[in-house]
Amino acid sequence: MHWRTSRQWHPRNGISRGKEPMLAAVQHILAQRVEFWPLRNRSIHYALLNDPPLRHGGKPGSAYTNDRATYRDLTDLLSRAWPNVTPHFGETRRGSHVSLQAIVERSFRHN
Repeated sequence: MHWRTSRQWHPRNGISRGKEPMLAAVQHILAQRVEFWPLRNRSIHYALLNDPPLRHGGKPGSAYTNDRATYRDLTDLLSRAWPNVTPHFGETRRGSHVSLQAIVERSFRHN
């Protein structure tokens, strides 16, 4: 049996308190750019570079930078936040963070 098929599916963990500053920065960017929805991860990435948030609120040296690890961190955050939606952004679901209309779904893939 292949290792991927031998594992049970389980839901992803939620967004930690440490990621709240970065999530707030993403939500701010989405709110500023509603007329350009849906956005791709890369558009959000470059917007975050203009006013870099902390990647982790508990780590003062974790400023958002233009590198692969930071981009993957953003992609991971968006994939956790995207299925949950805030009421002021559009469709709503329980535990909301980011609108379903705000981000292009296929942009979550990364290498």
